Amino acid sequence: MNKKELIAFLKANPIAYLATVEDGSPRVRAMAVYKIEEDGILIQTWQSKDLGKQLNLNPEAELCFNNHEAGFQVRVRGIFELVEDPETIRQSLADRPFLKQFVEKGEEIALFRMKEGLAHTWNMASNFEPKTFTRL
Repeated sequence: MNKKELIAFLKANPIAYLATVEDGSPRVRAMAVYKIEEDGILIQTWQSKDLGKQLNLNPEAELCFNNHEAGFQVRVRGIFELVEDPETIRQSLADRPFLKQFVEKGEEIALFRMKEGLAHTWNMASNFEPKTFTRL
């Protein structure tokens, strides 16, 4: 798949499993990805949450997007950078108004962007083939 096709798949399947590392051990959780764009994948969490702390300490992570019915998945690994642009943060709250209640209670939003992630695909037909990567 080329970059355009990969991005289309990710947008069509925005629930991903995100793997981070804490104290040398893996941590995986499912999450709804905030945005998938040409310039990267954005996720939203909170600075006080384990995920925010883990990415601040070790920004290397991997996302796995899956479509069970199609028997197809895309894994994307890379470095997450904290997004500090006030306009992007404001827009995330406008796009996800249900988050405002937490901000009003004092939580600090944490947006992270993975730029230039390395993606590879998997399906049963290519199960044992060598991995090939596409830069997103």
